[in-house]
Amino acid sequence: MSATKDFAREIAEIVAEELRKSGPRKELYTVEEACHYLGCSRDQISKLQAEDRLPTVRIDSRPRFRLRDLERLIERSIE
Repeated sequence: MSATKDFAREIAEIVAEELRKSGPRKELYTVEEACHYLGCSRDQISKLQAEDRLPTVRIDSRPRFRLRDLERLIERSIE
């Protein structure tokens, strides 16, 4: 594994630990929140959905994204 990937994993582990310490986490994210979380545009979210890379949960016909799916997408992107 490269030094960059090792460094990214270390940072991800530190961030995850800090989030665990901060209390209950939000489990479902709106499109706008997912964009902010991933640092991408609405168009990119739509593309990820169309490519079946980001599963969608629909509540009252509005798309939501599970935190674990967002985290999985990030993990797959740094491997």
